[in-house]
Amino acid sequence: RLKLREINGRTFELIYYRRKNIKGSRYSDYVIVPLEEPDSMKTVCRDIFGIKAVVRKNRMLYLLKNARIHIDVVKGLGTFVEFEVIVTQGKRQANRLMKLLIAEFGIKKRAVIAGSYIDLVLSK
Repeated sequence: RLKLREINGRTFELIYYRRKNIKGSRYSDYVIVPLEEPDSMKTVCRDIFGIKAVVRKNRMLYLLKNARIHIDVVKGLGTFVEFEVIVTQGKRQANRLMKLLIAEFGIKKRAVIAGSYIDLVLSK
C-alpha cells in the first residue's frame, strides 16, 4: 500500500507499507518519508497511480510503552480503536502487550476487522 498522509494541512508524509489483510493481529513493514513539497508529490502520485479514495479522520493518540493506541473517528464509517505495537523489545513482548490491550479494552474477536479504512470506504 502507498498513501499520502496530510496532518492538519501542515505535515505531509508518503507512507509505503506491506501487511496482510487478515483479521487479528498482524505485522507490518513500513517506510515513512516526510514531504517538503506535498503538492508536487500529490500530482505525481495522482498521475501515476490515480486516487482510489480519500479517508478523512480525526485521531486521538495515546502512548503506552511501545504501543500506539488510536481512537479514530472516520467520516462516513464511525469510531474505531486501533492498537499499533512497535516491535522494539522482541515479538514476544509485543504480542504480550497486544493481548493485554485487547483484554483491557474488552475487544471481542467478532469486532476485529481485516483491511484498512480505505478498504471500508471502497466497500460502501
